[in-house]
Amino acid sequence: MVYFKIIKGDFKTKETIRNVINYVLNPAKNPHNIFHAYGNTKKEIERMADSFLVVQRIYNKTSCKRVIHCILSFSKEERHSPKQYLRYGYMFMGFFEPGTQYIFALHVKDNFGNSCYPHIHFVINPINSITGKRLSIDKTMLYFLHEYINRIFEGNTDFKNFPEKFV
Repeated sequence: MVYFKIIKGDFKTKETIRNVINYVLNPAKNPHNIFHAYGNTKKEIERMADSFLVVQRIYNKTSCKRVIHCILSFSKEERHSPKQYLRYGYMFMGFFEPGTQYIFALHVKDNFGNSCYPHIHFVINPINSITGKRLSIDKTMLYFLHEYINRIFEGNTDFKNFPEKFV
Protein backbone atom coordinates (compact mmCIF):
# COMPACT_ATOMS: atom_id res chain seq x y z
CA MET A 1 0.00 0.00 0.00
CA VAL A 2 1.20 3.51 -0.84
CA TYR A 3 0.04 6.46 1.24
CA PHE A 4 0.01 10.14 0.28
CA LYS A 5 -0.12 13.16 2.54
CA ILE A 6 0.39 16.91 2.29
CA ILE A 7 2.13 18.28 5.40
CA LYS A 8 0.44 21.27 7.01
CA GLY A 9 2.62 24.23 7.82
CA ASP A 10 3.02 27.91 7.08
CA PHE A 11 6.46 27.74 5.45
CA LYS A 12 6.41 31.54 5.03
CA THR A 13 10.02 32.53 5.76
CA LYS A 14 13.39 31.71 4.25
CA GLU A 15 14.31 30.00 7.51
CA THR A 16 11.29 27.66 7.39
CA ILE A 17 12.00 26.85 3.74
CA ARG A 18 15.65 26.14 4.56
CA ASN A 19 14.63 24.00 7.55
CA VAL A 20 12.25 21.82 5.57
CA ILE A 21 14.79 21.38 2.76
CA ASN A 22 17.48 20.55 5.32
CA TYR A 23 15.16 18.01 6.97
CA VAL A 24 14.24 16.36 3.67
CA LEU A 25 17.86 16.15 2.48
CA ASN A 26 19.25 14.89 5.81
CA PRO A 27 21.80 12.23 4.74
CA ALA A 28 21.35 10.31 8.01
CA LYS A 29 17.76 9.53 6.96
CA ASN A 30 18.80 8.66 3.41
CA PRO A 31 21.70 6.15 3.51
CA HIS A 32 21.02 5.10 -0.10
CA ASN A 33 21.64 8.70 -1.22
CA ILE A 34 18.42 8.74 -3.27
CA PHE A 35 17.39 12.33 -3.88
CA HIS A 36 16.79 15.02 -6.49
CA ALA A 37 18.36 18.37 -5.63
CA TYR A 38 21.40 20.47 -6.42
CA GLY A 39 23.16 18.78 -3.51
CA ASN A 40 22.79 18.50 0.23
CA THR A 41 25.55 20.62 1.72
CA LYS A 42 24.65 23.58 3.93
CA LYS A 43 25.61 26.04 1.16
CA GLU A 44 23.60 24.17 -1.50
CA ILE A 45 20.51 24.01 0.75
CA GLU A 46 20.79 27.78 1.24
CA ARG A 47 20.98 28.22 -2.56
CA MET A 48 17.88 26.04 -3.05
CA ALA A 49 15.89 28.11 -0.57
CA ASP A 50 17.15 31.29 -2.30
CA SER A 51 16.18 29.89 -5.70
CA PHE A 52 12.60 29.22 -4.55
CA LEU A 53 12.38 32.72 -3.07
CA VAL A 54 13.82 34.46 -6.16
CA VAL A 55 11.16 32.90 -8.39
CA GLN A 56 8.46 34.00 -5.93
CA ARG A 57 9.84 37.56 -5.83
CA ILE A 58 10.13 37.79 -9.63
CA TYR A 59 6.42 37.02 -9.98
CA ASN A 60 5.50 39.07 -6.88
CA LYS A 61 3.88 36.07 -5.19
CA THR A 62 5.34 36.12 -1.71
CA SER A 63 2.29 36.53 0.49
CA CYS A 64 1.28 32.95 1.29
CA LYS A 65 2.69 29.45 1.75
CA ARG A 66 6.18 29.42 0.19
CA VAL A 67 6.57 25.64 -0.27
CA ILE A 68 4.39 22.55 -0.47
CA HIS A 69 5.72 19.62 1.57
CA CYS A 70 4.21 16.20 0.86
CA ILE A 71 5.05 12.55 1.41
CA LEU A 72 4.56 9.25 -0.39
CA SER A 73 4.94 6.48 2.19
CA PHE A 74 5.20 2.77 1.51
CA SER A 75 3.98 -0.05 3.78
CA LYS A 76 6.36 -2.81 4.79
CA GLU A 77 4.78 -5.08 2.19
CA GLU A 78 6.08 -2.76 -0.52
CA ARG A 79 9.56 -3.88 -1.54
CA HIS A 80 11.41 -1.71 -4.02
CA SER A 81 15.01 -1.07 -4.93
CA PRO A 82 16.55 2.34 -4.27
CA LYS A 83 16.48 3.02 -8.03
CA GLN A 84 12.75 2.25 -8.11
CA TYR A 85 12.14 4.78 -5.32
CA LEU A 86 14.10 7.35 -7.32
CA ARG A 87 11.95 6.55 -10.35
CA TYR A 88 8.78 6.95 -8.25
CA GLY A 89 9.98 10.38 -7.13
CA TYR A 90 10.41 11.50 -10.73
CA MET A 91 7.13 9.89 -11.78
CA PHE A 92 5.26 11.72 -9.02
CA MET A 93 6.79 15.04 -10.08
CA GLY A 94 5.73 14.30 -13.66
CA PHE A 95 2.23 15.36 -12.61
CA PHE A 96 3.31 19.00 -12.36
CA GLU A 97 3.91 21.47 -15.19
CA PRO A 98 7.39 22.07 -16.59
CA GLY A 99 9.00 24.89 -14.62
CA THR A 100 7.97 23.47 -11.24
CA GLN A 101 10.93 23.65 -8.86
CA TYR A 102 11.21 20.72 -6.48
CA ILE A 103 13.43 18.51 -4.40
CA PHE A 104 12.76 15.06 -3.05
CA ALA A 105 14.54 12.44 -0.98
CA LEU A 106 13.95 8.89 0.16
CA HIS A 107 13.96 8.38 3.93
CA VAL A 108 14.51 4.91 5.39
CA LYS A 109 15.74 6.03 8.83
CA ASP A 110 13.89 7.92 11.57
CA ASN A 111 15.20 10.76 13.76
CA PHE A 112 17.02 8.24 15.97
CA GLY A 113 18.73 6.32 13.16
CA ASN A 114 16.35 3.37 13.34
CA SER A 115 14.92 1.77 10.22
CA CYS A 116 11.45 2.96 9.29
CA TYR A 117 9.02 2.43 6.47
CA PRO A 118 10.46 3.87 3.26
CA HIS A 119 8.93 7.21 2.33
CA ILE A 120 9.72 9.98 -0.12
CA HIS A 121 9.52 13.61 1.00
CA PHE A 122 8.85 16.28 -1.63
CA VAL A 123 9.33 20.04 -1.31
CA ILE A 124 7.69 21.95 -4.16
CA ASN A 125 7.82 25.64 -4.99
CA PRO A 126 4.15 26.60 -5.53
CA ILE A 127 5.17 29.31 -8.04
CA ASN A 128 6.10 27.99 -11.48
CA SER A 129 9.46 29.38 -12.61
CA ILE A 130 8.36 29.65 -16.27
CA THR A 131 4.75 30.83 -16.10
CA GLY A 132 4.60 32.47 -12.67
CA LYS A 133 1.33 30.66 -12.00
CA ARG A 134 0.61 29.55 -8.44
CA LEU A 135 0.01 25.85 -7.87
CA SER A 136 -3.40 25.72 -6.26
CA ILE A 137 -4.09 22.72 -4.07
CA ASP A 138 -7.87 22.64 -4.31
CA LYS A 139 -10.30 19.72 -4.44
CA THR A 140 -10.12 19.47 -8.24
CA MET A 141 -6.33 19.38 -8.28
CA LEU A 142 -6.26 16.82 -5.45
CA TYR A 143 -8.73 14.64 -7.35
CA PHE A 144 -6.48 14.61 -10.43
CA LEU A 145 -3.34 14.12 -8.32
CA HIS A 146 -4.94 11.14 -6.57
CA GLU A 147 -5.93 9.67 -9.93
CA TYR A 148 -2.38 10.15 -11.19
CA ILE A 149 -0.85 8.48 -8.12
CA ASN A 150 -3.37 5.63 -8.43
CA ARG A 151 -2.19 5.03 -12.02
CA ILE A 152 1.48 4.97 -10.95
CA PHE A 153 0.81 2.42 -8.20
CA GLU A 154 -2.03 0.57 -9.94
CA GLY A 155 -4.69 1.51 -7.39
CA ASN A 156 -2.66 0.27 -4.43
CA THR A 157 -2.99 3.66 -2.70
CA ASP A 158 -4.65 5.28 0.30
CA PHE A 159 -5.18 9.03 0.65
CA LYS A 160 -7.31 9.16 3.77
CA ASN A 161 -5.53 6.92 6.30
CA PHE A 162 -1.93 8.05 6.41
CA PRO A 163 -0.30 6.12 9.27
CA GLU A 164 1.98 8.53 11.17
CA LYS A 165 4.14 5.60 12.30
CA PHE A 166 5.30 5.32 8.69
CA VAL A 167 7.47 8.47 8.93
